[in-house]
Amino acid sequence: MKSAIFVLSALMIGIFLFGCVTNQVNHNEENNITVQSNITTQQNVTEPGALDFSVPSELPTAYVGKPFSYSFVNPTGGKPPYTFVPIKPHKVVYVGTESGTYLSGLYLDGKTGLLNFTAQYGDEGEYKLEICVSDNTLDYYYTPLCKNASFYIMSGAVTVKGVGKVTSSLMWDPRASTTVRGRAGDFTNSIKRPANTILVPLSEIPSVNLNVSTPPKDSNPGSPYSLGSSGGASVKFEMVANSTAISQSVIGDAPCGTPRKDGSYEVLNVDSFQVLGSTTIGLNITNDGTTDKVVDIFMTARSAVSSGSEHYGSGGTYVEVYIGNYISDDDTKITIDPNPYNPDVEHLAPGKEITGSKSVRVVVAPGSHIVYTGTIQPDFDGGGLGMGGCPTHLGISSGVTITIVDANLGDGKLPTERIFKYSSLTSSLSSIEKIK
Repeated sequence: MKSAIFVLSALMIGIFLFGCVTNQVNHNEENNITVQSNITTQQNVTEPGALDFSVPSELPTAYVGKPFSYSFVNPTGGKPPYTFVPIKPHKVVYVGTESGTYLSGLYLDGKTGLLNFTAQYGDEGEYKLEICVSDNTLDYYYTPLCKNASFYIMSGAVTVKGVGKVTSSLMWDPRASTTVRGRAGDFTNSIKRPANTILVPLSEIPSVNLNVSTPPKDSNPGSPYSLGSSGGASVKFEMVANSTAISQSVIGDAPCGTPRKDGSYEVLNVDSFQVLGSTTIGLNITNDGTTDKVVDIFMTARSAVSSGSEHYGSGGTYVEVYIGNYISDDDTKITIDPNPYNPDVEHLAPGKEITGSKSVRVVVAPGSHIVYTGTIQPDFDGGGLGMGGCPTHLGISSGVTITIVDANLGDGKLPTERIFKYSSLTSSLSSIEKIK
């Protein structure tokens, strides 16, 4: 009986122990699955990738006067939010150097990467843009990731990417006044441009002509007190221009008139004439490429008095042609001053001519530029009091020629000036700066 109870007790203890072991095993298996699951999840989580963004090698072309916009591709990797750092444009200029250039109205949205602006005249050219992006990590927050892209601004004048060609045409503002004086009175003819006129294309005014003369006049004709007659004095003034040259000629004549009863001439019966003028010369020079172009500008000037001139007061034409700082830079200026009262130059005698020539190497920025390049001022009078005789005849001629050719950079000569557009909207002329 005791043995049966012992066996039953042992059996019950065994069943209890077996159940406990089984439950522990099952519980451990469940724990093992959970742990394994957690490990698997952690292995599938990757660290954020490095910051990157896409920039094309060349952005679409922008055109002067037309709104331009471009949206850069959103960055990837790193830690958002992303910030686009303000753009840094560098304009490609002479001999491959770059200079910081501000584009009017340029705006890059730091959050969206949208670039907006409208190019103005003078902005034409090729640019290297540096676009930078930062994120919210220390790696790029203080040191943004930057990439470069080419960018072109074109206009009606700039049509060629890269090196183009330079063309030019003279312009002017012709102003002159001719006057003849005699016993019949003063007679004047003149050309006056509006005060706000700067320079006129030669296609608009290719030539200028002025003619003026006096009719005869005698005080007390037939009387023994007659001083004689005067009249018939005349002046012919002409200027003709083309794309490279301006020529001026002036011819003045004053006859002696009728002598007095005693056969002598009274100074008052000799007509006089005078020409005043100051024609401003300009140059319209265009670089149709997007990079600076180096050219040589050849300038010539002349002033002469005809060989048949006699009994005149003064004759000749003041001519000045220049490129650059014409006030003080004699290296880029020609001056012909035949004024007889100027002790530094020889007075122009009949048949005498003064000439001058010079070449200047300059850099021309992309676009169309208008610059002042000189002046022509006739110095012309004859007849009248103190002229020492009659009849009076005076012929003067003068001229300016300006031509441009591509520079031969192999000769080692460096440019001295650079022609570019003013950034000021109130100025309609370009500027010339000294190259240091």
